Amino acid sequence: MALRKETLMKYISYLEDIGLIYLIPIFSYSQKKQQVNPRKIYCIDN
Repeated sequence: MALRKETLMKYISYLEDIGLIYLIPIFSYSQKKQQVNPRKIYCIDN
């Protein structure tokens, strides 16, 4: 069973809301590059 992109993004937003993960933009001095590239996902360290 494949997940749709919308469903996956909803699950990621739920995990971010409860504080299990953080979405960090890729570092670049260019705002355009930050917006175009996907954000990195970091899990909270136990």
